Amino acid sequence: MLSRNMVLWVLAGFVGVLGSCATTNQDEVSGWELAVAESNEDDQFDEQFSTTNPSEQNLSAFESRAIQKLEDFYELLGIVGDPSYDSAFRRQAVSLALDLFNREEAILSKEGKNTMTTLTQYLEGVFKTRPAFKYGVKNISLSSPFSQESEDRYQAELSYHLDQEKDTLKMNVVLVKKPKLFGQEKRYVWEVLLAGIK
Repeated sequence: MLSRNMVLWVLAGFVGVLGSCATTNQDEVSGWELAVAESNEDDQFDEQFSTTNPSEQNLSAFESRAIQKLEDFYELLGIVGDPSYDSAFRRQAVSLALDLFNREEAILSKEGKNTMTTLTQYLEGVFKTRPAFKYGVKNISLSSPFSQESEDRYQAELSYHLDQEKDTLKMNVVLVKKPKLFGQEKRYVWEVLLAGIK
């Protein structure tokens, strides 16, 4: 699933290509000019999303995206646990919440306790017990910026509080290269995913 920012970027690129093709005297644009415009779009895409090593500016943008995904997760969690919503809508919220995480690592744990729960188990518990309260997230900060762990993986950590709790929670975040299909073409692009709460 494409992230909101990716969809907006693709739409902006499409509008940009259309705008670059428009001429004041309504002349047709040659195939060569269109190919150059598309080539420039591909270069920009490669530079921002599929580069070998993201720039500091790109890492900063990915950190902002991680914060947005954390906020999205708690909004979805509020929907999952709210019995006033239709159960099919709540199931869709479960699916969307799972998509925010790197599923291989989606473990939730409490510091100082030996209990660990998978994200799926946790979301099912919220769905079944229906705790009808909103999860207000506040004081989100980057406690550890992205650092490279391997050629295609970076890791960071976010700290935050929930409205009704005093404890500081921490969310592991990863930046990994994932295969994505763009038409018939498969590209490996950087994607920010939540990895686990502790």
